[in-house]
Amino acid sequence: MPQMTARERVYQSILTKLIQQELRPGDWLDRRKIAAEIKCSLIPVAEAVQQLSNEGYLDAVSRKGTQVRLPSRREVLELLLVREALECQAVRIYCGAPMQPHMKRLKEMAAAADDRTVPEACWAADAALHIALVELTGFRAMVEAVRAVKLRTIFHRVALIMQPNPDSHLRLINDLSKMGPRDAEDRIRLHIRCNSDLFDGLP
Repeated sequence: MPQMTARERVYQSILTKLIQQELRPGDWLDRRKIAAEIKCSLIPVAEAVQQLSNEGYLDAVSRKGTQVRLPSRREVLELLLVREALECQAVRIYCGAPMQPHMKRLKEMAAAADDRTVPEACWAADAALHIALVELTGFRAMVEAVRAVKLRTIFHRVALIMQPNPDSHLRLINDLSKMGPRDAEDRIRLHIRCNSDLFDGLP
């Protein structure tokens, strides 16, 4: 595996702190401190911060610095709709028989996603499971798109203090493994929408 560049290490470090709530909405980033922690110059820090700003995690405030964003409800809804579109298409490809050889691993991941003892760990396990499901399609672009959306979804759920999905992931896995494309699409949509009033009024 190729070694990560300094920019990639800074990016991963900041992203992890965002997901684990070490950096919260409204917090200011100390670029010099980050550079010291990663043992790099300020250039890769600036590059990573710019990337995270482009992805919607951070805001540059004139003459003040860089601040962790608080997403609006509208932004969260738009992101969830993108996730829904991607996962509804993906499930039509991997549902039913393609899941069978992977059920042991998927059930283990689902059990971790259903363990709500530590919310941050629960969200991370949820993301890992959904990404693993989409990987069954064999389409790399779809996997990368879902991965990016899921990470931002976790950040937004943490920022808005949303609760983990109450729909059992074990039940979800069992259902999808027995369903055809149309029913599986309806089931994954129900799963995505079951924990948010953001979808109220949408078809």
